[in-house]
Amino acid sequence: MTDDLQKTSRKSVSEQPVGRWREIDAKRGTAAQRGYNPRWQRMRRRFLSRPENVLCRMCQAEGLTTEATVADHIVPHRGDPSLMWDETNLQPLCASHHGREKQQMESSGRLKGADLSGRPIDPGHPWNQGSDQ
Repeated sequence: MTDDLQKTSRKSVSEQPVGRWREIDAKRGTAAQRGYNPRWQRMRRRFLSRPENVLCRMCQAEGLTTEATVADHIVPHRGDPSLMWDETNLQPLCASHHGREKQQMESSGRLKGADLSGRPIDPGHPWNQGSDQ
């Protein structure tokens, strides 16, 4: 990470309860079984090395500057190769956002958090809708 980037104080995925993650991982198979093979690692490295993908997109929406370390599928691929290998379906995230907020969003359909002005970052939040709503 470059010197001009700040680290956030978010709790990392590795600090979460280990037993829970083992149980989840056992149900969904290994990374290789889910398609995260050497081809994926090359695509991930290439994606995250592009200047526009260096920072976490969710941190940026909150007004933070954090290095992206995860190439996240915007629409979960669930084994669909067309979604798995479509680089337009990727977004750069930090490990914290990928491991917590993104997973919660996928299960709830809502994006948590607010920007520096206090407005919700979820575009679907009623505060972010037009006055005709």
